[in-house]
Amino acid sequence: MLLQEDEDVKKSWSKFYDDVRIFYVNLVKQAQECGLLEAGDHRHNVDLMLEAIEGLKMRAGFEPHISAPKERKAIAKGLLRIFQG
Repeated sequence: MLLQEDEDVKKSWSKFYDDVRIFYVNLVKQAQECGLLEAGDHRHNVDLMLEAIEGLKMRAGFEPHISAPKERKAIAKGLLRIFQG
C-alpha cells in the first residue's frame, strides 16, 4: 500500500523491479542463445514471467500447498510451455 502513497518507497521498488527485469531479460537472451528457448520478444517474455511470479506469490499466500515440490515442478513445466510456444 505504501507504493501508492509514498514516493520514496515507490522509487525504491521501481528501481528494484527495473533491475529484476534487466536480470531476467539477460537470462532469456542467454537461454535463447543456448537454444533452450526460441527467439522472441525478450521484454514480452520477461513481462510474462514477472506477472506469473507476482501471481504465484499472491496465490501461495492463499494456497500454500502450491509450494510443495510436486506442485512447483508442475507450475514450472506449465510456465515453460508458455515460453516455448
